[in-house]
Amino acid sequence: MNLLGIASGEHLLWCFAAGLMIACVYGFYAKCVIGKLIRGLAREDACDEHSAVTLNSLGCGGPLFGFALRKGTALSESVIATEDGERYYLLPEAKEKMLAKYGANSSTLISLVVTLLAAVIAAILCAALLPWATDLFKGLIG
Repeated sequence: MNLLGIASGEHLLWCFAAGLMIACVYGFYAKCVIGKLIRGLAREDACDEHSAVTLNSLGCGGPLFGFALRKGTALSESVIATEDGERYYLLPEAKEKMLAKYGANSSTLISLVVTLLAAVIAAILCAALLPWATDLFKGLIG
């Protein structure tokens, strides 16, 4: 089977599964890392330079948080660093939007692992059933 220049439909299935897993990991990152930061800033009501707080005081001192706040990201437009670069605050006009986007933390590591496992199992099942489905389709059309 040659579909869009891909020699095997199975390769296409595995690419789809890999994309789904990458999307799940990014969703987990967004809810757990960025969400923790946004929820912490909102909880502390850090909305200007005078009320800005350090990442460590929010429990967000790891390198992932620094990566999320690097210049040029969408997050860096809403979460502002003070002049010393040590404290951060959330722009008041962005607070509601950011809380709506990152506020609820329904993601857990267990749900991520289960989702990734389900994607692998689904890909294995689809890959196993692909030859049967291809033969059935060929029989129907011709």
